[in-house]
Amino acid sequence: MTKTKTKIIAKKNQKIKIVHPKSRKAQKLLGEASHYKKASKSHRQRNEKTNLMIKKLLWFKNHITSTDIDKTFYSVDELRQIIANYYINRFDDELDQIHIINTINKDRKGRRHVPRETAITLTKNSEMNEFEGGGLAVPDITSQKQLHYFKNIWNGEENLLPNIKMCYIKKEII
Repeated sequence: MTKTKTKIIAKKNQKIKIVHPKSRKAQKLLGEASHYKKASKSHRQRNEKTNLMIKKLLWFKNHITSTDIDKTFYSVDELRQIIANYYINRFDDELDQIHIINTINKDRKGRRHVPRETAITLTKNSEMNEFEGGGLAVPDITSQKQLHYFKNIWNGEENLLPNIKMCYIKKEII
């Protein structure tokens, strides 16, 4: 049975009515349901996208604050080196652990942690393709003002996300 067949409309001081499946009211209810489904899907996608951006920015903030505390700005070449040497390879330790676990348990049928391993490799490949292609979106820390805001003021909140200036860094082609 469809939702419209079982949809019950109850108003104050009226009897309960069951909607006929081919009525105009049923069509309206179907339209509202499909609109709600599409809207919730777009909200979910937007939230996933912003969460990924926040994770990326938090990784850069943690890396910058842990390595170079006194630095006032970064050059584009330094950003390239951070991306190529650290950001793209940030999951290598976890991949090594998964590989060690899989080599230890030879008695077991199949491999362990396959979904996590495929997620890591897909993420790594897509970020490498972005870095080599159109450019990877990173926080613009080449200016002193932006670096100060990024390091000291932004604390990972979503509502302050539009204040962070982003730039696209491409892999240098020789």
